[in-house]
Amino acid sequence: MSGRAVPLRALRAEETLHFEDSIEHARRRLLATDLPSLPVLDRDGRLTGFFGEREAVHTLRRHDDHVGDHVRAAALGLGPDATDAEVADTFAQGRAALIPILDGTRLVGIITRRDAIRALAQHRPARPSVSMLERLQVLVGVLTFVIAILIVVVAAT
Repeated sequence: MSGRAVPLRALRAEETLHFEDSIEHARRRLLATDLPSLPVLDRDGRLTGFFGEREAVHTLRRHDDHVGDHVRAAALGLGPDATDAEVADTFAQGRAALIPILDGTRLVGIITRRDAIRALAQHRPARPSVSMLERLQVLVGVLTFVIAILIVVVAAT
């Protein structure tokens, strides 16, 4: 792993779905987590997409469908060594609430937008402190400039 501040969230088995899972099962699992969507894996464990809150709402009147019938294509994933800048850029460019972290085709975890915001806000560089003396020096410089302009204006009239 890189020295990234944004944490990789490892997924527990109950936080994933399979292509052939029922819609009812998917809704129950989704509601049991704090995630906005759950990764959907194929029979070989590869990420095929996500089933989220939007898909759960669209399927409220359906009980015989499978998750695979309603899976949303996976957003672009990042590798395990993605930097904080790559994570931030990925979230800034799209509407995804989470980013899949892939090692080849294998899903190794996710990064949620909320976790990224929290981590990046805590690790952003502190704003340099400007001392009172430095502020006074700037103010004196500005006042000197203004006085010089006033002298030129008065002399010209």
